[in-house]
Amino acid sequence: MGKNWRKTTLASTAVGVFMIPFSAFAFQEAPMLSERVAAGDLPPVEERLPAQPEVITPLDEVGQ
Repeated sequence: MGKNWRKTTLASTAVGVFMIPFSAFAFQEAPMLSERVAAGDLPPVEERLPAQPEVITPLDEVGQ
């Protein structure tokens, strides 16, 4: 039972991760900037950010 249970749990988790809609990973507009976007002073967040932003992984941990 132990091995089958593990395989089933792993498979279920993998399927669940791939079922997350892509829109869940989309960038969201900062509420404090929404008025400036609506007024036309700023472009929408999709136009302000690069297609593939650089993500820097910390050496040890995040924070101080």
